[in-house]
Amino acid sequence: MVQELLGVALLILLGKIFEEIFVRKGYPPLVGWALAGIILGPAIFNFVEPTPELLLLTSIGVYIFFFLIGLEEVDIEGIISSVNVKHIIVPIVATVVNILALIPIGYVFGLDIRESLALGVIAAIPTSSVVAKTLSDLSLLKSKEGISIFSYILAGEFVALLFATTLLELGVNTAIDFKQVLFQLGEMVIYFVVAGWASVFVVPKLVRGVKLYMLSQGALVGVIFGIILLFVGVGEMFGVHGVVGSLILGLVLSDALLEKETKSALDVLKRIGNGVFIPLFFASIGLRFTIENTMLNPIFGLVLVFFLVPFRVLLHYGLSRIAGLAASKEIAISLMARGAVDLAILGPYLDIGLVDVATYSIIVVTSIATLILYPIMARKYYAQELGEKLETLPLMPLIARHILGMMKVKDVMDKPIFVKPNTKVATAKQMIEEEDEDCVVVSDGKGGWSIVLREDLMNANPNESVEKFTRKPRLELSPDDNLYTALEEMSLSRERVVLVKNKKGEVVGVVGPHTVLKSIIKGKSRKSKSEEQ
Repeated sequence: MVQELLGVALLILLGKIFEEIFVRKGYPPLVGWALAGIILGPAIFNFVEPTPELLLLTSIGVYIFFFLIGLEEVDIEGIISSVNVKHIIVPIVATVVNILALIPIGYVFGLDIRESLALGVIAAIPTSSVVAKTLSDLSLLKSKEGISIFSYILAGEFVALLFATTLLELGVNTAIDFKQVLFQLGEMVIYFVVAGWASVFVVPKLVRGVKLYMLSQGALVGVIFGIILLFVGVGEMFGVHGVVGSLILGLVLSDALLEKETKSALDVLKRIGNGVFIPLFFASIGLRFTIENTMLNPIFGLVLVFFLVPFRVLLHYGLSRIAGLAASKEIAISLMARGAVDLAILGPYLDIGLVDVATYSIIVVTSIATLILYPIMARKYYAQELGEKLETLPLMPLIARHILGMMKVKDVMDKPIFVKPNTKVATAKQMIEEEDEDCVVVSDGKGGWSIVLREDLMNANPNESVEKFTRKPRLELSPDDNLYTALEEMSLSRERVVLVKNKKGEVVGVVGPHTVLKSIIKGKSRKSKSEEQ
């Protein structure tokens, strides 16, 4: 037990050091977490061994991560509007093709049908956690492209998990029992029905009841954490991977936990997850890296790597192009991601003999490599597609960072200048100059908001309407958001000016580096409309 505790301590400390280094370079933090595991694991210094006790502790991170993704990052309405029948059919077809393609390959290398199917399933599983984390760190997960990519990957992962868990339940029996397969699928359906009912009708009432009647400040945090593990454990009993159960719980609790009364408990859970458990999970992936076993059969290794990454990328790109999906290139690049759910399934496959140690090591090596390369390639690809370079996180002096961290967005935000879509450019320019602002805010009259930047109007025809120059902001802030965190998010999302909305969805301010500078120079805070009223 002492050894596991020391291992956790080393993984957290080194992971956080590497996280800071990579974040300051503008790369997702999960790259640093994985490298910490590689360096501390058997591959290099062998200070930390991936014992079952340690891996059990680190696995909590992926469940918390999926819970938070479902709670905050997944826009249900956006996914429903972007997902169509093609987003379901294409991942299903790609999964089946991936599995079937590995059967003759396994036969050539002397694997039986079960082992070949296991390889096919592992090769076919997309990794939505890595994709979601990368898109989230790049502030793209809530964009139209991000929703489309994540929904596609999530659908593919769900379909592949059905195959994976069914194969896991069947074990290593020589004959396929179709009654057993149907029984397993029936268990999954029962779980989704019961979990959905409990999530909608029971858990939200329980959460609100704990907040109302329990005096302990940490009670709600503990109850939420316990419910997550309960959904995970029950799901595993019914053959459903824990990440699916935690994601479902996060989706249905989004309204209840984002209320003002429960947001403080959620913030505590987020800090625990992002500070400890999520980094530990990605670091544990690095612990699985070994060198010796990868060289036992180099020819088989090269063939397997081809089907794990290039074949899968090309397959999904081709099928998505044939199906006419708009984000086919982005989807194909996201299929490079490995290293989460596939490894979670790979461990049990090794335990029951569906894969051997050499195959396991090759898959782990490939997953680690893509875990490091995918975020970097995704970042560079999006920078190229958007025609601009993603800004790295500014390296603020310690004093300035501390001061900004003590302020809220409402302390520096400016009152918005509202104009109509048919307002003339000349009028908008005059209003911007008089108020010394960076933008005007345009309402479409239906609850939608956009902005027009000062620089976009400089050389525009004065008689044109501002509607021609509007742009939808990729980021929105709340008046009570931490100012330093808000500036970090603005830097990563490449937004110069951001709208500030209250809980009713009304625009009550605008904020940007210019407004922050004005506030500091003038030495006064600005109040939101809601406070003045």
